[in-house]
Amino acid sequence: MFAGLDDLDWAAMRHAYGSAGEVPDLLRGLVDPDPAVREVALDSMHGAVHHQGDIYDSTAAAVPFLLEALRTPGRPGRDGIAAFLASVVESCGWTETAVRPEPARTALRLIEEAAPALLALVADPDPLVRAAVSPLLAMHRDGIGVLIERAATETDPEVRKAMLEGLGRSADPAVAEHLIGVAARSPIASVSVAALTAAAHIIPELVPTDGITGLLKRAYAEHSEPAHPAGFATDTLIGAVRVRREQADQGRRNPAVARSIDSFARLLGPRVPERIAILTELLRDPHPDVVGDAIFGAGHLIERWRGDYRELVELVAGHLPDPWAERGLHHWVPLCAPAADALAACVARGDGLQRHRSGPPSLTPALAALIGLGDERAFAPLAAIVEGPDRPSDAVQSLRAFPQHAERIVELLLASDVEPDQMVVALGVCGAAARPAVPRILSAPLKGWTARALGRIGGAEAMDALRAGLRGADVPVAVAAAGALWRLESDPEAITVLGAHLEAPSALNELAEIGPAAEKLLPDLRSMMGFPDKRHWTSVNAAICVWRIGGDAEAVTPALVAGWRHNERTRTPIAEQAAGVPALAPLCEAELAEVRRAGTDEYSFSSSQVADDEKLVNACGAALIRNP
Repeated sequence: MFAGLDDLDWAAMRHAYGSAGEVPDLLRGLVDPDPAVREVALDSMHGAVHHQGDIYDSTAAAVPFLLEALRTPGRPGRDGIAAFLASVVESCGWTETAVRPEPARTALRLIEEAAPALLALVADPDPLVRAAVSPLLAMHRDGIGVLIERAATETDPEVRKAMLEGLGRSADPAVAEHLIGVAARSPIASVSVAALTAAAHIIPELVPTDGITGLLKRAYAEHSEPAHPAGFATDTLIGAVRVRREQADQGRRNPAVARSIDSFARLLGPRVPERIAILTELLRDPHPDVVGDAIFGAGHLIERWRGDYRELVELVAGHLPDPWAERGLHHWVPLCAPAADALAACVARGDGLQRHRSGPPSLTPALAALIGLGDERAFAPLAAIVEGPDRPSDAVQSLRAFPQHAERIVELLLASDVEPDQMVVALGVCGAAARPAVPRILSAPLKGWTARALGRIGGAEAMDALRAGLRGADVPVAVAAAGALWRLESDPEAITVLGAHLEAPSALNELAEIGPAAEKLLPDLRSMMGFPDKRHWTSVNAAICVWRIGGDAEAVTPALVAGWRHNERTRTPIAEQAAGVPALAPLCEAELAEVRRAGTDEYSFSSSQVADDEKLVNACGAALIRNP
């Protein structure tokens, strides 16, 4: 096997991390008798030779040897090779019109030429190979019919499920109709679920959802044995995923349908009311497998799509202290008012700290969510944590959610060993009550965020420090001090200093807040609206300044509209600060008509993406009220 492998100049080829000289060893490792060696080799192939879906010259050069190994009966590791090749094809795009670089064209041509031999693998004696090769075959024009025929007679349930899932890689609506028919005819609920999920990959808008919750419940109630643990461990990403899957499958009634609820619901995409109805019913099911996967599905829905989630949030909260429920509510904070009582009860059961195997503890997601809601019941446990020995790094900053407890916050921090740079954010919301803490704040070098906080605290000592910062050489400090001094006493020198530092984004933010008093800077700000910034931040911030200072809607419209269309992250500040510009009204209306959360896709995640999007929605709604 692998004749000619060492004749190629692999060292001259490239992969994600440089020279591909080790690829021959990796290819041999893929078929090694030791499964641990195979796993390490496969992980390296995915991590370097096919890094994040990229196709290199070494990827294409490896394809003939991968195909040889896959077609050799009895060789170990062929299932991993089949999955690797399927990922290569998917990255290349197996369509007539795809535009591909040379390595991708070469890889795809080689796999295409091998297709007749690969089609025969649907009848391979090894069920792991039959299952793994299905997605690869489904992406080839001749593979669909072969898979449909074989799936109808396949006796291994895992392989049949893989074949149905493979058919979901097709783009042919007729295949989706066939799958919907399979779902309707099958007496086995898990087969029907797999078929409908595959159909949803192709035509999500046409897949029926009537009766789907009952079908899912029956599928989850079926019994199947979890895969036998591999019995070895490797220090690889693939190995870690395998172990997590093995652990998650233990105790499930039917590991074969794990995450099927989320997989099906996610594919329905913008059919948000139907997804809510499905998950709402499943969250009321008594079995933990169903509930756990429904909570996971609720996360994918709420974090990526807009909708009325009050009932869904309340049902998820009813499953606290389930860790997935707690995590989800933390990430959905702006929508979590219906969960406040359940979160408070969850916090009351512990000390608010989540301890880890290594490193300092963190706030529990339940306490963090309650803090995010500004719920009064979060203050006492948070204050106890700040006073205690195991203080998470974000505990002090979290105090800023409770300005009504200004005197207690100042007392807490002055009695603590918290560094001045850490306490200043919390002290800033305390206003004049924090003036006794100013000497402590000033014991550290002045920073931009320190100056902003001092501007909210005020007092003679703070003013002296701000004046010194205004005239100093540190630009972020000078800019922040200028804004603070303007807010405190309308100091005209602040505008002069800001005008000298227009290249600092924070300077533009300060000038927008100052407004018409900064009129002398309009010529410079107008010129900045045409700044060639790919992300449009400079032009947008300059346009907001021009609008807030001079009110010239016609002049600022091109920059604001361009920023809105080309960088979704500019939309919230535009809607908040330039609401009176007439051209923004249709943009806000169009944004509010969107169902998907701004800046997200099915794979994106940020712990703040719900909060960020809800802020945008609220800003657009408020802008339309001001400028109907």
